[in-house]
Amino acid sequence: MKDPSFKGKDTRKSIGSAGEKMAARFLEEKGLKILEHNFRVREGEIDLICLDDETIVFTEVKTRRNTTCGYPVEAIDVKKQEKLRCVAEIYLAKNGWMDRDVRYDTFTLRFDGEKGKWLYHWQKQAF
Repeated sequence: MKDPSFKGKDTRKSIGSAGEKMAARFLEEKGLKILEHNFRVREGEIDLICLDDETIVFTEVKTRRNTTCGYPVEAIDVKKQEKLRCVAEIYLAKNGWMDRDVRYDTFTLRFDGEKGKWLYHWQKQAF
């Protein structure tokens, strides 16, 4: 996956933002409808909230420029998953959707310097 809008900025925020944009574009191409970007409450944040048919999909996006700090998926540990579930419950309650089917996906991206492109993995029902 290549992204011409990412111009090699090295700030963590710009890398994360570029990754979220690439993930959103990919998910839309796969037929999901993006409902929210960066839903934030005091308890935390969910990167992307989507609709896949009738299922609400909470997607955590992790982007890494390299593997110095580990692979992106390693950052989505049990503690992070619990926080995401808590924020998802708040979102569902806020919208009156407690009875809706939900799914928790991950979308991880890592830049491969040798190939000069982004490698990505979309994991449906990740946890």
